[in-house]
Amino acid sequence: MTYNATGVKVDMDEAHAIGTRIRDEYLPKLAPNKRIFANLSITAEPDDMSIRRDGDEQWKNYSVTHDWLADFADFCLKSKGFQVF
Repeated sequence: MTYNATGVKVDMDEAHAIGTRIRDEYLPKLAPNKRIFANLSITAEPDDMSIRRDGDEQWKNYSVTHDWLADFADFCLKSKGFQVF
């Protein structure tokens, strides 16, 4: 799922494995007032909504909050599979 609009399919077993790993491994490390980046680093700094165009800082454009990640884990655990468009 590195890129959007590729039509990647995630079957039910994979979806449940994703949800379980997020719930058991990442959510306990991520307090409700923190965000996690795609490189798995965690910050308590709020998102300033800036778009970083410098290649060395573009990774800072992508993060999720505890609540968003908890919702996604719940979706995965209840899912019968999904497709990313």
